[in-house]
Order: sequence, then structure tokens, then C-alpha cells
Amino acid sequence: MTSSSPVFKSDQHSHNTRRQIRQQALQERQRLSFYQQKKAAAALCRQLAKLAVYQQARSIALYLSSRSEIGTRPVLEMAWRDGKTCYVPVIHPWRPHHMVFVRYQRGQRVVRNRWGIDEPALSADRVKPWQLDLVLVPLVAFDLNGRRLGMGKGFYDRAFEFRQRGVRKPVLLGLAHDQQLATCSLPVTHWDVNLDRVATPSRAYCFNSVLRANRSGQHHSQER
Repeated sequence: MTSSSPVFKSDQHSHNTRRQIRQQALQERQRLSFYQQKKAAAALCRQLAKLAVYQQARSIALYLSSRSEIGTRPVLEMAWRDGKTCYVPVIHPWRPHHMVFVRYQRGQRVVRNRWGIDEPALSADRVKPWQLDLVLVPLVAFDLNGRRLGMGKGFYDRAFEFRQRGVRKPVLLGLAHDQQLATCSLPVTHWDVNLDRVATPSRAYCFNSVLRANRSGQHHSQER
């Protein structure tokens, strides 16, 4: 399988459940070697650097990648060099399945949370989700409607629920390997928050903002 091949076929009317699709996509992602992962992370960083939404953003939230997720360390280092203010999601200590965005600076220590994800310690130096300019979102799979399948915990859907009410900020940009593109529409639920864009090592996708309501049809373009 080539690096640009979608990993699976999915249709929202098929018998494939979200859990089955998630498992299949994760297995495919886990097959990538260390070298492939490192090469993909570098290419993703170059792809992101070309996008106006990155260049114009002053405040950026991004996750600290773990396991087989596409690496975000090169992006983080680039953002620091470019003078961006960077924030990292931290699981809320007493609100289950909620997270806050804490500022993350070079040299700052991190701890591993109960999901095995590195995060900085909770601090007062944080920002509300709607105050961010750009959010780089992890995903397991995405489709050409801007639909995203995550790990199933709903953290990002809860944090950015207000985007379903027509709020345009922040830009939600998924980061993915090329293989994480589904060939057909992913199954959706009413609480899913769609992505505005996705960047992969080989290209960038821009989705029509009217898809906030999870409409069918493919409304996307590729940014070069």
C-alpha cells in the first residue's frame, strides 16, 4: 500500500460501525515504520507551513502526539520559531471528558495522563477554546466532507460544540497520515463537530463551512 492510499472503505449506510472503522484505521496506522513516521511528520510540517491559516494564526493549540499518531513535534518547534503562542489540551481534573488549553513553552515539563498522553501541568496560563486562532486536531480517520472520527471520547466535540452554532473561530485543522482518508462518507452523529481543513504529508484539504450540519455530498478543495 502506498503512502497516499486511503486505508479503508466506509459508508454511513453500511454495516460498518464507528468502532469497526476506528479499529481498522488504527491497525493500518500502526503498520507504519519508525522511518515512515519520521518522514511523514517532517512532510506534514512543510505542508502546514505553506497554509495561510497557519501563517496568520497567533495562537495555536496542538496535541502532543503519542503512539502511532502523526508526529507533531516538528510542527511545535516550527510554531515556536515563528513566534506563535502555543497551547496544549489538558484533561480537566474534575470535569470528566472535558479538557482545557494550557500554554506550553519550550523546556516545560510534561506528565503522562490516564490515557497515556503527555500534557503539561494544569496552570492558570490557559485560554478559552473560542479565543484560539487555530486548533490542530488529532484524528483516526477523515472523509472528504470534513467529517472526523476520533478515539471516541468526545473531548474535541465537547470543547468546540459552539462551532455548530455558526461560530467561525477557531479554524479546526485535522492532522493525519495520507492513509487516514476514508474513500466514502464516515458515519456521523448529531454531536460531531466537523473540521474546516485537514493537512497530510502530501496535501491539504479545505472543506465547505456549510457542512457544520453534517450534510451529505463532497464539498472540498485541495490547497497546494
